[in-house]
Amino acid sequence: MILSDSLDSPMYQANRTLKQKLERLIYLSEARVESLKLILHNNSSISRVINNQDIEPSLHHQYNHNLFLIQVGIGTFAHSPSYKTYYLVLDTAGGPIWTQCEGCNPCFHQRDPVFPKMQSNSYHEFTCDYCPPGTTCEYNHCAFDLTYGDGTYVHGIAATETFTFRPRNGGSPIPIWSLGYGCATHTQNFIPGMDKNNIVSGIFGMSPHPSSFMGQVGSHFGGRFSYCLAPIHHQRQLPPMFLRFGDDIPPLSSRHRHQTPFIRGRNPFYYLDLQSITVGSEKLNIKSSVFQLRQDGSGGCIIDSGSGASLLITTAYIEFEKVLTRNIVAQNPRIRIDSRSPMLCYKESDVKVKFPKVTFHFANNADFVVEPELYMADYMKENSRVNCLMIRPSDKFTILGAYQQVNHRIVYDTVNSELHFASANCFSDN
Repeated sequence: MILSDSLDSPMYQANRTLKQKLERLIYLSEARVESLKLILHNNSSISRVINNQDIEPSLHHQYNHNLFLIQVGIGTFAHSPSYKTYYLVLDTAGGPIWTQCEGCNPCFHQRDPVFPKMQSNSYHEFTCDYCPPGTTCEYNHCAFDLTYGDGTYVHGIAATETFTFRPRNGGSPIPIWSLGYGCATHTQNFIPGMDKNNIVSGIFGMSPHPSSFMGQVGSHFGGRFSYCLAPIHHQRQLPPMFLRFGDDIPPLSSRHRHQTPFIRGRNPFYYLDLQSITVGSEKLNIKSSVFQLRQDGSGGCIIDSGSGASLLITTAYIEFEKVLTRNIVAQNPRIRIDSRSPMLCYKESDVKVKFPKVTFHFANNADFVVEPELYMADYMKENSRVNCLMIRPSDKFTILGAYQQVNHRIVYDTVNSELHFASANCFSDN
């Protein structure tokens, strides 16, 4: 997996300040709330074959937008290699897989040419004789439409294609044939496409929805996948990161291992039963019902790799900020609030500021501990060091975002409907 802010990423912009990056992360996370509502209903029944090897796609960090990208090969061509390489956003709250294809008009900017579907020997479109659920017949093709809350719009053709993954330790590429996906022919307002060095060409959905990668082939891996995200604000170059499946997932530390059940909801997300939050040693004085998933599909708590920062339902956030502020001021009498910042920020004095740990208490006594450096980000402003809160309010639902998942081994078990996690040093994922 390559993070967009990694020095290895072609989208890395050295002239963008840390403050600008953090503010952008917050903006994208808030826009993300609306984007989780609409999922394309596409469930392919086409058979597929997976080699009896472990696929282990590399993950990358797209720095400018704090996205995690998966590197995949798409298509079958006469030349070598027999596929074309693309980078798709790893989205655990997204259903369909899609990428831009030739003929796209209008389409967002991407550095590499869009996918040449007509040149691929393994590209097959659904015809109107059988259109997957959620698609409609349009000029003898099965068309799909996706609308995201941040303004992104995607229109295209439902098809199947060969996706190829390389194992980390070499060996032959591993193809997955007849994978259902969307070939986008019309895209608008896709935020990563606004960068001149953008390498992102689409979305790699990993949600519980039948149209996602896990929905289509997850049974071949025992319904399990995992990642371990390295700190994206760390000054060192990011290490290799991988999306792991099945038996390739490392065992979790028995000392720090937790598991908590997923909650079934109307929307195909990975909902968790969040019961309370503790700041330092003080538990928030709010009812657990604040975090509950409601019958109309609103509320609840989602774990989401596609959201950079975490969001708390507004009622909980107000209490959280109050308790956090009281705790910080008690430990740091000389601290000052930066009133000019749109986020909750503190200016450091000549003494380094002390911040408490934050613990998310999930069902089954599963405590997810977030270290201070993973919810407070610091940067230089006018010759002073400023610390800003990377958790924001939301009037929709609560999200445990990627920024706060750092340095945890996260394991999704879709067969047993459980999330497993443990604290880990994600700089040694290899």
